[in-house]
Amino acid sequence: MPTPGRLMPHAAMGGLTALSVAALVLSLVQARPLGETLLRQAAGNTAGAPSLTLVETVDQVVAGQAHVLERVEETYQAPDRLAANLGGGREEVVVDGVAYLSDNGGRTWYRSEQPVDLTDAVAQLDAPMVLLEHARDVDFSHGEHVFRYQTSVAQVVEDLHLSLPAPATGTAAITATVHGEFLKTVHLRFASAGRDFLLSLDYHQVSHAPAVVAPVASGVVP
Repeated sequence: MPTPGRLMPHAAMGGLTALSVAALVLSLVQARPLGETLLRQAAGNTAGAPSLTLVETVDQVVAGQAHVLERVEETYQAPDRLAANLGGGREEVVVDGVAYLSDNGGRTWYRSEQPVDLTDAVAQLDAPMVLLEHARDVDFSHGEHVFRYQTSVAQVVEDLHLSLPAPATGTAAITATVHGEFLKTVHLRFASAGRDFLLSLDYHQVSHAPAVVAPVASGVVP
């Protein structure tokens, strides 16, 4: 029969094991899941990039087919240069607080006399990163670097400042892909007023976007 003195080491070992298991469980509970960590890191890296080109497309999905409602391409060069192709031949370039406008695909340009503060525009560019900061329960596919999660449409509207045909209700499905250290695409699918929408954000030339330069103005917009 073991003596009480011989039981003490085993009791102590059992206590240490229990403490180790408890510490491990606590660390797993407190640690952020891998998918959320990597997605947020990529979003932060992209938001902090000195230059990038973003193509934003809004589609309405009908019978499984996407129909383009709006497409905008923007090239940003920190801290105060932005070029935007707004579609329909409309283009805008902002350099050092001065806006240059074209309505014919860049053939002629007009310089605005009104100074431009890019704060709102840059905030719009960073808005998807803010949205991804709320990512929860992210599925992570290591081989493809694909991240999926769901959030409320209300959260999407709040973070991206969207204007919908009806009050924001329901759930939005978000899929993001990462290339290297930066975001490559973000796709958001949601419904509003009985219609299905797909918002696609495609990031190109992150940190390697072409320089934004002021065009030669041919007139002045009063």
